[in-house]
Amino acid sequence: YKGLKPRKLDYLVQTGIDLMPTLCDFAGISISKDEPGVSLKTLITENRPFVERKFIVSSDNLTQGEAVNGVKPEPEGRMLRNKHFKYWVYDEGNQRESLFDLRGDPGEKFNLAADPKFKNELEKCRMQLLEWAKVNNDPFEKHMIK
Repeated sequence: YKGLKPRKLDYLVQTGIDLMPTLCDFAGISISKDEPGVSLKTLITENRPFVERKFIVSSDNLTQGEAVNGVKPEPEGRMLRNKHFKYWVYDEGNQRESLFDLRGDPGEKFNLAADPKFKNELEKCRMQLLEWAKVNNDPFEKHMIK
C-alpha cells in the first residue's frame, strides 16, 4: 500500500493466527468465520482498530537436549499477556508461575509472582487464562493454578 509509513501501534495481536486473515483481506480472499484470527488490514491502512483483545495466549513446550543427573524435564506451559503484565504457568517445576510488569520491567528481569503487592494482578491473569482455557477446551486447564 502506497503511503504507509512505519509507526508504533499499541494493540495486542497474535501474529500466528492474525497473519492469514490479514493477508487474505489484503488479497481480497474471503476466509471462514470459524478461523480464530482477525484481519489487521484496517489497523494497518487506516489506523482504525479492530475489535481489541483484552489479552493473548500462547503455549510453550520446553525441551532439554540431554538428561542432567538422569532427569530430562520437558515442561509444558501457557503464557498470557495483557496490556500491562505477562504471566507464565508450567505443569512442573518448583516455581511454576512467573509474572512480569511489562511497563515497569520491559526486560522481564523481576518475577513478581510471589510479591504480595502484585497478588491482585496475579489472580486477574490466572482468571483470564482459565477463562481462555475453558472457551478453547484446553486440556492444560488441569495444570492451572486457581
